[in-house]
Amino acid sequence: MKGPVDGVHAASDEGLVANPYSRIEDTIERKRRNLEKRKIRLQQYEEDLRNGKKLSEEQQEARSRIGEVETQLEFMKDLMKLLTGLQKEYHRSAKQRDEANRKKQMEMERGRLAEFIYYQNIFRILSKEHVAGALVDASEGAPVSYLCGIYLEGLIVCIS
Repeated sequence: MKGPVDGVHAASDEGLVANPYSRIEDTIERKRRNLEKRKIRLQQYEEDLRNGKKLSEEQQEARSRIGEVETQLEFMKDLMKLLTGLQKEYHRSAKQRDEANRKKQMEMERGRLAEFIYYQNIFRILSKEHVAGALVDASEGAPVSYLCGIYLEGLIVCIS
């Protein structure tokens, strides 16, 4: 049985990005279930032996290893707890990273909007005839170079 068990965790790239521990979790869960089944089978051998059923040498050998199976099972449970903690930490840090990126994006948008409003106000002021005329004529103490005057005349034509 390969891939995620009962579709809980997607093994696709998108699922792996959303939960990078999913494949590890699937593998550990599969191992835990197999150990549970083995433990039940070994307990059944123990029960059969108590009921007087004769066990084969292989079954006797397997029955004697129930302690190892229980130890491995506890280890798998501890691994799952550790993995759960790691997943929570990962999701917490991912959420913080996403929040920081969102704030950074909002600040960039706010800066672009402020710049847009700034230039919009400049164009609004320059679109007034008396301001544009004063700049082109260099009247009212407005110093304007020759090239700037040509640019302003073109701007006035575009705005009008």
